[in-house]
Amino acid sequence: MAGWGVVPEAAHLGATCIMAESRAAHDQLMATLRSAGYAVESIEADSRVRAEANGLLFATMHRAKGLEFQNVIVTSTAVGQGDRNKWAPQLIYMALTRAKQRAAPLTA
Repeated sequence: MAGWGVVPEAAHLGATCIMAESRAAHDQLMATLRSAGYAVESIEADSRVRAEANGLLFATMHRAKGLEFQNVIVTSTAVGQGDRNKWAPQLIYMALTRAKQRAAPLTA
């Protein structure tokens, strides 16, 4: 994130959305980055996504469908784990295509 200028001191972080595969992963990532000094904001069903958001935006991959962001970071642990997660590559692809400028997949 630092290579993209996404650091806690940056004046405008709202152009970056971090997408997780599940709500549990979403919440854990938000807590981790909040404790590292980042301002974070979650995209919920009733949220209006603002381009001028004052923090990193967080969403599940499903919640991000139809939205666009300058930068997208997609986190997933499901790639290559057999038939149980057959949908994972397609969902990750969809999430990566939400980026206007830069996208990065992070897999475990």
